[in-house]
Amino acid sequence: MIKVLHVISDTNVGGAGVLLCNLLTCADRKQFDISVALPRESALTPRIRALGIPVIPLFHGADRSADLCAIPEMMRVLRRVRPHILHTHSALYARIAGKLCATPVIVNTRHCADEAAHISKIARLGGRLENHLGAHTIATADYVKDILTARGSDARRVTVIHNGSRPVPSINEGERDALANEIGIKRNRLVVGIVARLADGKGHGTFLRAAALCLSKTEDMEFLIVGDGDRREALHRMAKDLGIAHRVHFLGFRADVGRVMNLLDVNVNCSLRSETSSLSLSEGMSLGVVPVVTDCGGNPFMTGFGACGAVFPVGDAVTLAKLLLWLTRHRERLSALSAACRVRFAEHFTAEAMTAKTETLYKRLLQSFP
Repeated sequence: MIKVLHVISDTNVGGAGVLLCNLLTCADRKQFDISVALPRESALTPRIRALGIPVIPLFHGADRSADLCAIPEMMRVLRRVRPHILHTHSALYARIAGKLCATPVIVNTRHCADEAAHISKIARLGGRLENHLGAHTIATADYVKDILTARGSDARRVTVIHNGSRPVPSINEGERDALANEIGIKRNRLVVGIVARLADGKGHGTFLRAAALCLSKTEDMEFLIVGDGDRREALHRMAKDLGIAHRVHFLGFRADVGRVMNLLDVNVNCSLRSETSSLSLSEGMSLGVVPVVTDCGGNPFMTGFGACGAVFPVGDAVTLAKLLLWLTRHRERLSALSAACRVRFAEHFTAEAMTAKTETLYKRLLQSFP
């Protein structure tokens, strides 16, 4: 059996945590003996234990990738578990501990990377540090690999594996009607949603400005904002100032986000700076929800460069509104894009495919270990 220890520093359930759970769900438990180390107060703990995966609680490193105090504790864990493969999700302290403990293979999944015209000295130092640690990086989009290599990471130690999702279960017509009534959505309208933290960089302002432009021209659209965050009050004020507060449904955090996805016709991603292979987009695509996204990072690849969705410039609410209005008037094209989404999801973004590629990488790296 190949021993794999995953380490994640998150205390909340974010994209990295969902991705880790997808990976664990599809793992080949006959070949891999898996455990996970994470902060003792992490909300991920019950999810991972429900999968039958042993959890090692950590006292240090909570939401702090570079917590130097976490290194001695992590070294004790590594000496006890003695994994063949240490797979980190952020958690720089764990990679340092892995290097100090001579762990055979160290892998790190890079979940994001901001694009920048200028590569800072600190970023280049980070690239050299990763090379020194000997970790192999999984980049979750091609553009992430490009950024990492520009910062000095060894391209031979970077492998692109796109994020994979579990298919979102469909709900029946009765359930869909009940949920629509609960939210206040009228039938036969194009339902446009954005599923993201209410945080800087996610571009909710672009979404609201586009919604205002659309609603000034048609009544046949509904707009949903799913998620919570520190910009909640500012976005509510913006919707009120735009005169569309009564037509935009702020749903907050939803534990049943998959059910809500069943209501969407269009899934918008308005990210401004950094986006890899968005799980909310791929989850929607599994249902045939059409992605309309900014030309940011890995977003265009998600849509097959427009083959199953649409791409618009970052921050361009006017173009976004034009695209949404066009889809409202051309429902037959929307249906064709929806069918193409399901195909693209099955070909590129399943959790099974992501896990198989990751496990193949594990074996290849172990074979090269002296």
